[in-house]
Amino acid sequence: MVAGLRVGDPLEQTTQVGPVITPGAAARVRAYVQLARDGGAEVLAGGGAGPGLGGRLRPDGFHQPTVLWRGEPDPEVFAEEVFGPVLTVIPFGDERDAVAIANNIPFGLGAGIWTRDVSRAHRVAEALRAGIIWINDYHRNDPASPWGGFGMSGYGRENGFQAVEMFTEVKSVWVGLEERPMDWYDEDAGQRLN
Repeated sequence: MVAGLRVGDPLEQTTQVGPVITPGAAARVRAYVQLARDGGAEVLAGGGAGPGLGGRLRPDGFHQPTVLWRGEPDPEVFAEEVFGPVLTVIPFGDERDAVAIANNIPFGLGAGIWTRDVSRAHRVAEALRAGIIWINDYHRNDPASPWGGFGMSGYGRENGFQAVEMFTEVKSVWVGLEERPMDWYDEDAGQRLN
C-alpha cells in the first residue's frame, strides 16, 4: 500500500504525498533512514529520494514514503521526530508493552490508536504521553482543539483557549484612592480597608 502512494506536486488533486518542507529537510529524512539501516532496521517500502519530477518542483525536496521495521526500538531513529514520510514499526507483546515503548521517547506530539474496543482506546489514550491522540483516525484537527506536544515536542499550545493562555500574563494592579497615604502601622488601618 505504501509503495503505491502517489508522490507528486501538492497542487495536483491526485497527489497523496508531496515534498518535504525543504530540500535540506529531505536530506535529513534520508540521513535518518540510513541511520536506521546502519542500526539493523529493515526497509519494507521506499527508503530513498523521491521521484524525479520535472517543472517547478525540485526533485531533491522529495522522499519516498518509507516503512522501517526493527524487532526492538532504535534510539537513533525509532525515537526521533523525523518529520518526513517515514513510518517505524516495532512489535509489542501487549497493551502495557505498547504504551511503555511509545512513552519511552523524549517526544510526544501526537499518537494514533486503532482498535474496535472503546474501553481500550480510552485507557491507552489516558496512558500515552502525547499532546493529541487520534482514535481510529490520524492527523485530523479543528482550530477549537488545542494543538501541541509533551516533552521535547514543541512548547505550549496552539488553537483553542489554551493558545490565548499561553500568550497571556496575568497582572494585578491595586490603586489607593484615599486622600492620604495608608499608615500600615495604624491600628485602624484594617477598618479603613473594609
